[in-house]
Amino acid sequence: MRLVVFISLLCAALNAVLPLEEAKAHIDAGRYKEAYEPLKQAMSMTENPPIAWRRVLASICLEINNTKEAIGVFKTVVAEAEATESDFMGLFYAYSLLNDDKNALGVLSAAQAAGKLDKESGISVYSSMLAQNGGAIRAAKLLRRALDENKIAKTAQNYERLFYAYRQAREHKEGLRAIRMAGEMKPVDRFYSQAAYVAFEAGEFAEAIAAANKAIELNAKNAASLRLLIGAAALELKDYMLARSSFAEALKSPKHAKQARSWLNYLDELTIKQSLN
Repeated sequence: MRLVVFISLLCAALNAVLPLEEAKAHIDAGRYKEAYEPLKQAMSMTENPPIAWRRVLASICLEINNTKEAIGVFKTVVAEAEATESDFMGLFYAYSLLNDDKNALGVLSAAQAAGKLDKESGISVYSSMLAQNGGAIRAAKLLRRALDENKIAKTAQNYERLFYAYRQAREHKEGLRAIRMAGEMKPVDRFYSQAAYVAFEAGEFAEAIAAANKAIELNAKNAASLRLLIGAAALELKDYMLARSSFAEALKSPKHAKQARSWLNYLDELTIKQSLN
């Protein structure tokens, strides 16, 4: 809990003021509700309460579900030059508790603009909020830059996040590059399956087939669906033998049998027309 982080700052600021000492005693004992009034009293006795005191008050307000006051206090904190990423994230969290996504996203945007959004957790939350609120391409650019600048680790999970952002923005080729990286770092069926679908969407049919086959080799649970994709990609490449064998394999799945049969019927019609020509 962020209160623990702020206790040392509060201790450094303590003086002979009795209410502040009382507040500290309550906080040390985990009695946050009881600490609220004496801390407020101590702050009212000080012309310019230190930022450390305001941080503690905002955190106490969150603990006792006084979210609106927490927002007001956090606003004064993030306005200070010495505000940290944690301060902005506290304000973001408070707005999130009220389901105020617009202001929550605005806080993260302000943190980035102020150069206070450098931790992987904050960047990940910001990119997710952007993607959820119609800013998928901004989310992708944010993650791409963070990866390039080593602000977030170059892991399979982060490249998968980048993939989802690009895919939501319908930037299929960029998404394909991202999921390729994830697969190279951690060869699991999920990454190859995702690569297969996005490669197909990008018109990279040979790569879609290769990725789908790799996912199937890795025991993908959606193997029947991937075989349908292989068949469709093979049709695009006019590899009718591969298409037929793939649809025939998918036909063995009760869930996909109807769709596979439709594809096989289409393939029969197509080959008949071609033989007549």
